[in-house]
Amino acid sequence: MKIRTSLLTFIGALALVGCQSTSGPDQASAEGRTDKQRFIEADRVATECSAKSFVTPSGQVVSQQIIFLSRDTATNEKLMASTSRLSGQQKLALREYLAENLKCREAFFAGLDGTAYYAVFARYFSTMDDVYVKLLTDQITIGQANTAKAKAIRDTAAEVSRFQ
Repeated sequence: MKIRTSLLTFIGALALVGCQSTSGPDQASAEGRTDKQRFIEADRVATECSAKSFVTPSGQVVSQQIIFLSRDTATNEKLMASTSRLSGQQKLALREYLAENLKCREAFFAGLDGTAYYAVFARYFSTMDDVYVKLLTDQITIGQANTAKAKAIRDTAAEVSRFQ
């Protein structure tokens, strides 16, 4: 019970990051740029940050054994078809990866603050946080988590395309 409570607290903290609002220097530099320009810049910053998380030991375990981190990896099909649940080692790696990647999410949302994209990506990360909780509490398999992520990506891309 203690582990589940700490897990839910951790995931709750991740979700709250998506609800943050920022002001200050980033707000001033955002003036005069379109939402799309701000989205492109926020995505670039988050992608560079995430690339560092991908190469950590926990990032490697996550990308090879748990959930796809990019759309075009050789392990995606294997992960999508997996009927396994997470082992203790995999749960630890996923928790570590999520903690490492939190700063990337923060940077992404800071760049999106006040744009039409903000709510779209807040929904995406909320969906993914639910997937991570279910995965870490053995409610879903690795394959189900990857299927849910693929659907969340498709849904988010469809919403974003409406802004184009």
